[in-house]
Amino acid sequence: MVFLRAFLVPPLVAGVGASLLAGAGCTDETAMIVTVRGRPAVTGAASLTVELKNGAGLAGDTLELGERTFPVTFSISSPGRTGELEIKVSARNKDELLVGRGTATVAITAETAEVLVDSADFVVNTNLADDQFLTDDFEAVGTQLASNASTRQWIATFRERCTAAACNVFARRHSLIGQPVPSTLAAGTNAFTLNTGRVGAISSPAVAGGVEKNLVFWETTDVNDNADGVACRAIDLMGGAVAERRLVTEPSTDVVVATPLFNGSFAVAWSGKTVVTDRSNLRTLVVGDDCVPRSATQLVGTLLPVTGLRQSSIAAAQDGYVVAWHAEDGVRARFVSLTGTPAGAAETQLITPAVGERFAMVRVASYAGGYALVVAHQIATTVSLRLYRFSASPAALPTLLGAPTVITDKLDSLADGFSVSSHPQGPCW
Repeated sequence: MVFLRAFLVPPLVAGVGASLLAGAGCTDETAMIVTVRGRPAVTGAASLTVELKNGAGLAGDTLELGERTFPVTFSISSPGRTGELEIKVSARNKDELLVGRGTATVAITAETAEVLVDSADFVVNTNLADDQFLTDDFEAVGTQLASNASTRQWIATFRERCTAAACNVFARRHSLIGQPVPSTLAAGTNAFTLNTGRVGAISSPAVAGGVEKNLVFWETTDVNDNADGVACRAIDLMGGAVAERRLVTEPSTDVVVATPLFNGSFAVAWSGKTVVTDRSNLRTLVVGDDCVPRSATQLVGTLLPVTGLRQSSIAAAQDGYVVAWHAEDGVRARFVSLTGTPAGAAETQLITPAVGERFAMVRVASYAGGYALVVAHQIATTVSLRLYRFSASPAALPTLLGAPTVITDKLDSLADGFSVSSHPQGPCW
């Protein structure tokens, strides 16, 4: 084992030293033994910065790990002190970049303590010279990340600010624990450009992860920078791709969303128009893992508000998928078959607001044989996220199951972006 002795002697002062000692015999009977464990995603840790707080007193030091890996153990001696001890551990790599952090609070008289170091955020885009971001549209938040079912790798997509010449969308692939993996299109582990045609100034990428392919969709544009279609590109398990394919050409397209289907195909939905003077409606299409359409484009909404329909969410279950959205009078949904045919004659009104209530952005995910729907909700000055459950059979109308659950009531406004994803034990947001 590796031991670090951090002596906390009254009065506690900042900068008290900690020394690295070898062997369990270096501890004393009054020492607290602290074990630091790291999640698998915490990789490349070269040192641990230990910060200790007891009341108003602070102390800390840095432990060089060398070739040692988690778990590591150090001891803290604090004779004469009482109360709680807060232990903060920050893991850094050889370049002094943060790769993980963890915190534990224990009674200072405890004999042992454990700190679990979780992974830290890290930079995805490798071309830092340009202004790159996931999206600048809050209604498109959360569509830029997906995982692959067979390799358990994940792909992040993002875009850049437009230059005088063009706009671009990018992707980068990572392993299960967040390590960059080689991609053919990048000729290495860096990010790579997805589009081969023009990308509109309002375009936001949406990615869906299948078994053998990841499909990325975005709004494409013409030479006048008018969004006029939806493009698709399939990324294989090695990060290679066939050429970009335009799925549809329309006067206006916006907020693309996508999901893998259980039959190996993919479903995509967006807000669009047949002619410029139309109200925006939601449209959907089923494509194969080669981006070739497997169905005709279908209109999803039949009841269009004056402002049209702009933002939707999409998720799949065993025998089809659902498109859900917010309209002026509440939240609606419509089932669609695996072959891309909308169920029934019209959509279903899932939630109707009471007097004084307002709804905004909607996100949906498959859950426990049905669907979970999370919606931004406001009444008076309180803005919250509410989770609803509803049935998943395309043979019947969507039906709410039980009362909603308030996830949080701490949102600043209905324009706050959020996302939802499925997990075997329930949805995460």
